Amino acid sequence: MSLSTFDTHAAVRAMERAGMDTPHAEAVTETIRKTSVEGVATKADLAELQAATKADLAELQAATKADLTELRAATKADLVELRAATKADLAELQTATKADLAAHRSATKADLAELQAAMNADFTAHRSATKADLAELQAATNADFTALRAGLAHHATKAEVAALHVNQEKLRADLTWRMLLIVGSLLTLFTALDRLFVN
Repeated sequence: MSLSTFDTHAAVRAMERAGMDTPHAEAVTETIRKTSVEGVATKADLAELQAATKADLAELQAATKADLTELRAATKADLVELRAATKADLAELQTATKADLAAHRSATKADLAELQAAMNADFTAHRSATKADLAELQAATNADFTALRAGLAHHATKAEVAALHVNQEKLRADLTWRMLLIVGSLLTLFTALDRLFVN
């Protein structure tokens, strides 16, 4: 039963019919009416609650917007800082890489120059040794020829002369063979050097 439909007069009459005297019935009815009035929310209470709820919602919405704005600004600042740090790291890495490449290139050039100098020295020494060997062999051959001619001039027979000619041809063949071996070795060395410096 709502407050607007509570009939106090009918309630008093009902209690009187039940055997309650009139003063008691009226006191009980008044108590019921007051209790009903205190427990029922009025339009003013509802309006006040609605206004407070709207205010709370508006305050919450404003706080949420402020938090989102602050979070967005902080996120942008973090992204800018991260981008700057990344650029700095990349620049540092690029500088270090360039320095490493330059050092490696210098070391490689120095190694190649050292290798070329050593090979040139070996080649020069080998050429000198080869020339000396050839000169020594030629001198020995000439000395042998001279001795043979001198011997032939005194007491050589035709058979001995023929044998000397054979020996002379053998010496020439041996000298030619040695010279071919030396030339082949030099060609092999030149080919190796050429491949090394082309690669």
